[in-house]
Amino acid sequence: QRGWPEPRPIGEQVPFKSPEKAAEFIKEVAHRYGATLVGITKAKLDFFYSEGWAGCPADYDYSKLPAHWNYAIVIGVPMEWDTVLASPQASTSYEGYDRVSTSAIRLEGVLKNLGYAARASTPMTYYDCIVPPLAIEAGLGEVSRPGYCITPELGSNCRMAVVVTNLPMATDKPIDFGV
Repeated sequence: QRGWPEPRPIGEQVPFKSPEKAAEFIKEVAHRYGATLVGITKAKLDFFYSEGWAGCPADYDYSKLPAHWNYAIVIGVPMEWDTVLASPQASTSYEGYDRVSTSAIRLEGVLKNLGYAARASTPMTYYDCIVPPLAIEAGLGEVSRPGYCITPELGSNCRMAVVVTNLPMATDKPIDFGV
């Protein structure tokens, strides 16, 4: 273990009327916490690194996901163009990574306070997963030639984070917008 916060829920699970209502609520909360894009998909073992997941003991069997990693909420924010273009190499800015990380960590806290397990994978903490395939499965965009997720709204100018949880939610479907 790396000293990560526990993914454990705080208190009893708050029931939702339906998985659709749960997804609607989570998306609204993510947007309020700064996410520009939000999509939900099932967590799939193929999209997680082969070992070293945050919070798992050293002897963990990485051939299966932890029991509470059922759903993946993928959030994205744009990089600020002024900052990106001000760099001599048109690089990225720390600000986008900070905003998406803060949004994901806040969303993790909301889920825990609703009584559900949650773990955020962010640029400012640690990624347990490969984000582009989860983002594509969550309907945020399509795969590009270099393997990025291209979104209709932000193109490739999007920084993403993932929150895994056991809150049952309706999932989004992959999209095709002609990349």
